[in-house]
Amino acid sequence: MRWMKYILFFFGGFVALCLVLVTIVLATFDNDDYRRLVISSVRFFTGYSVTIEGPFALELSAEPSLSAEAIRFDPGVDGAPPPLTTIGKLHIQIALMPLLRGVLLIRQLLAEDVVMAVTIEEEAEPEDGRVSTGRATPDIEIPIMESVHLRNIHLDVIDAAADRIVEIRLRKFDIDDIRDTGPFFINGEGSVSGNDFKIDGRLGALTAMLRVN
Repeated sequence: MRWMKYILFFFGGFVALCLVLVTIVLATFDNDDYRRLVISSVRFFTGYSVTIEGPFALELSAEPSLSAEAIRFDPGVDGAPPPLTTIGKLHIQIALMPLLRGVLLIRQLLAEDVVMAVTIEEEAEPEDGRVSTGRATPDIEIPIMESVHLRNIHLDVIDAAADRIVEIRLRKFDIDDIRDTGPFFINGEGSVSGNDFKIDGRLGALTAMLRVN
């Protein structure tokens, strides 16, 4: 489902921005130093301002982790609204070794009370005046996530071409893998534009996703 790809994509991008950058700095920094570094990095690379009002902790290791609460994103200098508005609670742990091969492997992801909005722009008309019959969407690279626990996620997908807003409310969404070898067990429930849904199933093993042919 495309809306689930948007959710995982934005969380994955936030992970890469917050963790990969800070793991290369000196280990003598304390958590307040890391907090300021993350805030400055988000502003520099995205143009958006971020405020972290709650507790903040960063642990550096071969599998670094970041925990933060009461995160708020504000519009950038151009006034454009950020795709992420607020995150009540966030905990992320990634594996560094797969990252060297270009694979973002997230060991743990916990996010609660998140407000997001994604705008799908109207397709541009070709210069020759012909109307395209397809609406091609660029492929979104989704990070590999081993353990995911999402609670109270509010995502509005704004479809400019159709002039409509799809309201997605994810009350809970869980992905659990058994020591990198077993299948992914997926469970979740929520609603799309007021229509309730439930997800309950499983996917292939993480080792198969990481296998290099």
